[in-house]
Amino acid sequence: RKFITARQIEAKGKDASVEVSAELIKFQTRLTTAQGEVAKWKRLASTVEQRLAAKRMVDEAKAKVAAAEETVGNVNKQIKALGPEDKDGDAKAAEVAAAECQVTLKGVGRYLETQQRTLDTQQHKSSNARDDIAKLGPRLKECQDKLEECFTIMKQRAEYGVVRGIVAEAETKVVEAEESVKKVSEAQAPFLKTEGDLPADEATVALDGLETAAQGAHSAVGQAKTTIAIKRLAAKRLSDGSTANCGEQLNKLQARVEIAAKKLTEIRKGMSDRKHATVRREVTAKIGEVEKLAQEAREATRTLVNGDRTQAPEKMKAACENAGQAQQRAFEAVAVTKQVLQQRQRDAKAGAADASALAELEKLMDQVTGIQESLETQRHALRDQEHAFVASKLLQDVLTMVEAVEKKMEDTHSTAAPLVSDQREDFLANVYLTVIVDAFKQHIQKQSSTKEALFAEISEKSDKITEAQFVSFIGKMPELREQSDPIFSEEELKAAFQRLDGQST
Repeated sequence: RKFITARQIEAKGKDASVEVSAELIKFQTRLTTAQGEVAKWKRLASTVEQRLAAKRMVDEAKAKVAAAEETVGNVNKQIKALGPEDKDGDAKAAEVAAAECQVTLKGVGRYLETQQRTLDTQQHKSSNARDDIAKLGPRLKECQDKLEECFTIMKQRAEYGVVRGIVAEAETKVVEAEESVKKVSEAQAPFLKTEGDLPADEATVALDGLETAAQGAHSAVGQAKTTIAIKRLAAKRLSDGSTANCGEQLNKLQARVEIAAKKLTEIRKGMSDRKHATVRREVTAKIGEVEKLAQEAREATRTLVNGDRTQAPEKMKAACENAGQAQQRAFEAVAVTKQVLQQRQRDAKAGAADASALAELEKLMDQVTGIQESLETQRHALRDQEHAFVASKLLQDVLTMVEAVEKKMEDTHSTAAPLVSDQREDFLANVYLTVIVDAFKQHIQKQSSTKEALFAEISEKSDKITEAQFVSFIGKMPELREQSDPIFSEEELKAAFQRLDGQST
């Protein structure tokens, strides 16, 4: 540029031709153009590091997006490969993979946002890098959409399992209701025979079984309806498609329950009349048994009351026991019959039976009450007869005892005569002497002595015992003393001596 400028100056000083000046201007123009190109490439060289960094950034972002696309594809294939049943935990593994993929996509999205902001803040902005980063956004959005589809499929699959569980539980209750109604139909089978061909006892048992089965079926049908209603509410929390699918299946189950309920209603319609007829036959049979037992008791009581009252006690006792046992059997039968009637009345009221059935049961109850009152009258008659028999037996026993007492009084009078007659003093003296003789025997035994030695001791070795010696010796004997006092007084001892002297002992 300096050289060309110098030549231009020389050309002007030498009055060079116009052609030379024009050529020099062209050279100057070309030089300016070349200088602009050099400046351009010089500027590019100064930003090459930033451009390389931006390229690496774009390449890394593309790699992350590509890895995310591959992960989403794998998750999609894994979910679509799942069958209707979860085998070996495949569904759980797919859920875990989808969740991890979701985390990856969020990480990639945050990375792209960070790099975009970094490019925007650089001094030498690279529009190409920004454009490349911006183009990755739609690809990442597409991955997110595919992953959302995967989540939707998994949700539908999970809801499908929920729907199956709801329908299965409801169907279990429906099957139970249908089986219960079937049992009611089987329990009704005996009543399809002619009523006269079925004995009252068998009819009662069959009726109780039918009533129990009907109650169980009614409860099962109610539970099935309640379960279906609850499951409908549970299905509303699902997605629209799952709710519609579940509702359709529950409607089919509802129709089955309604059929079972209708059949049960038809069976129970005839149960009331059939039950009343069976109850009437049952109670009538029991009343017949009661009347028979009451008649037996009446005959036994009449035989006892109108019989010979002078018969042997054993026969009278046997007759009383026979009448009492007959009455007891009749009373027990009455109690059982009344209990059955009361239970049937309660059942009739609970079952909303018609007024005619209740009135008939009331009539039968009055009949049983009349029989019970008749038995009460017989019981009183039997009690009176027993009391009369017992009174007669007691009177005989009293007479026998009085005769025995009179005989003992005569013996006592003879024995006590000495105590109440003129011989009283001799009797008492004899009693005193008996006690004294027993004391002499004890004294001899205690002293290891003899009767002769005792006589010599009392008589003071003379050949005769005087009254004074007798009284003095006995008054000192320890065997005839209580503490320090003698048992007998001096007069009593003298009376004993007189009795001894009178017997020459």
